[in-house]
Amino acid sequence: MFNDPYTAHVHAVDTLTAAGIPAPVEWAALRTRFSDAVEAASVDDTVTRAAAALIDGDDPATVQSLWALAAGQAAATSIHRATVANGVRAAVLRRLYALYEPTAGDNWTAAADLFDKAAAAFTKAADTVDPEAPATAVMGEPEKVRKAWTEAEFLVHDIDAAIPVLSAAAALCGIPADGSRESAVALTLDTTGHKRRYVWTAWETTGTRCGRWSALHAAGVTLRAARTAEDAAPYRKPKPVETRQVPVGRGRWEYREIDPEDEFEAPASAPAPTITLDPDAVELTAH
Repeated sequence: MFNDPYTAHVHAVDTLTAAGIPAPVEWAALRTRFSDAVEAASVDDTVTRAAAALIDGDDPATVQSLWALAAGQAAATSIHRATVANGVRAAVLRRLYALYEPTAGDNWTAAADLFDKAAAAFTKAADTVDPEAPATAVMGEPEKVRKAWTEAEFLVHDIDAAIPVLSAAAALCGIPADGSRESAVALTLDTTGHKRRYVWTAWETTGTRCGRWSALHAAGVTLRAARTAEDAAPYRKPKPVETRQVPVGRGRWEYREIDPEDEFEAPASAPAPTITLDPDAVELTAH
């Protein structure tokens, strides 16, 4: 999302902070000091300060220091200033990384809990009633059903809001959560045992009351926050459907659409089923 590492890091931490997952006190203090220093450096008032120190009778060493600083700033070019600023920024970023690292894992857990709470609330509602059912179909249902139907549409907003927080928390742990759809799928879904194309079809569902979330629920895909690097690995999109010439009889061929994902996900060889007969349970009939 951001090419600049400092901006990316600070934005990720700010995203968690806004969601109620604060940064370490030392991290916040350093970030504030650096911001103040950058702002002060952008205002070239050193000459005024040097003059004021002299007029007010400050310590001669202070006056000399300010005088020398003013002379240095007057001689510095924009390139010189940028070199100093970039060097300080890089050093500050390394320290921010170090200050945040001890809490990164716990904060990812907190972000995952936030997502799972929202996902569980939606799943409970969707288990009670189909979120995509027409309003007329639920009007005569019990209050519990009507309430679940109404709430489902609002609960998806909580899920959507939790995704950037989860992505930022993972990124702060060194996980390449880049904000892509492939990354979002991995961070929010347990795709184990599901066909890749069906998962993506559900994920890309739009134009309904609850969009992808009701489609994923209907497909039996579990909504869950990734909590390990393995679970957070980007979930690639399915390969395009191919048109192939396949044999349909002796010397006969037809063009058919083939889903390469079926071949990719199927086991190399399916084991033959094992059938065990209980002699006492087998009924023999004489003919």
